[in-house]
Parts: sequence; structure tokens; C-alpha cells
Amino acid sequence: MLFGTAAVVLILIALMLLLAMNQLSNELDSHVDDVNKELDANFDQIRKDVQTQLQQSGAGGTVPAVPTETPTPFPTPSPVPTEAPTDTATPDATTETPTETPTPTATIVP
Repeated sequence: MLFGTAAVVLILIALMLLLAMNQLSNELDSHVDDVNKELDANFDQIRKDVQTQLQQSGAGGTVPAVPTETPTPFPTPSPVPTEAPTDTATPDATTETPTETPTPTATIVP
């Protein structure tokens, strides 16, 4: 008898939880639908405002149906081969010796 009563109580609690979850789900869905409707109305208003501003600025909000053709590039001249390179004078390494670069030292001011 005790086992039967416990089973009935558990089934009733499970049923109550199921009904509560269903009710919560319905309320959330309703709230989401309301928010979506408000968001759609806001976007519609923004769309109308943009269209009005475009018409007032003279753009008319029209977009050409076909994009303009890309112009063909100008022909580039072909490279002309040159003769063999000529020898140029290179600096002589023995004429100048490099000097050492001074390194800065830390100065401590009292």
C-alpha cells in the first residue's frame, strides 16, 4: 500500500512538473514572438527612414540593374632586351678603413 501511494505521488509530481514546463515554454514563446514583432517594426521604420532620406537627397534609392562594364586595361610595352651589362667601377676595399662607432656610456648626475 505504501509503495502504491509513493508511486502515485511521484507520478503526480512528474505530471505537475511537465505541466509547469509546458506553461513556461508557452510563455517564453509568446514573449519571443512579441520581441520579434517589435524588432521587425523597428527595422521597418529604419528602412522607411533610410528610403525617405535617399529620396530627399536625390539618390532616389535606385540601383542600376546591370553593373557597368569594366574598362579594358591599356596595353603595356614589351620589355626590350639590352646588351650585356657593362663593368662598373667598384670601390677599392683598401683605400678606406672603417672607423669604430663610439658607444654611449651611462652618465649619472648627482
